[in-house]
Amino acid sequence: MSNKWVAFLLFIYIVGMMLGATFENTPQTVWTPGGGVTTETTNTLEYILDARHIAYQTTSTGDLHFVGINGEYFDAWWKIMTFDFKFFEHYDLEIVRWIIFVPLAGALVFGMLTFFISVIQGFIPGL
Repeated sequence: MSNKWVAFLLFIYIVGMMLGATFENTPQTVWTPGGGVTTETTNTLEYILDARHIAYQTTSTGDLHFVGINGEYFDAWWKIMTFDFKFFEHYDLEIVRWIIFVPLAGALVFGMLTFFISVIQGFIPGL
C-alpha cells in the first residue's frame, strides 16, 4: 500500500474516532486529588484528553499516598480505537462495526507500523 493511501486512510480513521468520541457521552470515574472518587457524565474525548485521569492517588494508610493506574482511561482509548460506540448498539449496527471498522483499524495499525519501520530504516544505514 502506498504511503499516501496509508496517510489518507489514517486521516479518515482519526477523524472518525474523534467524531465518535465527541458524541459519546458515558459516565466516567473521576479521581479527585484528595483520594476521593466521583462519577460524572462527560464525553469520551474530554475524558481522554484530561491527563489527570491516567493515574489516581489513594490514601488508604493515613498519610501515605499510593499511585495507581486508572484502567477506565485505557479502556476508553481501546473503545475509541475499535469504534465501540453506543450508537452502533442503539441502531443495531454492531455487525457493521465488526465487518468494516475493526478490520480497518487493524489494517491501519499494520500500515502505520510498516510505514514507521521503513522511515527508520531510511534514517539508519545498514538496516
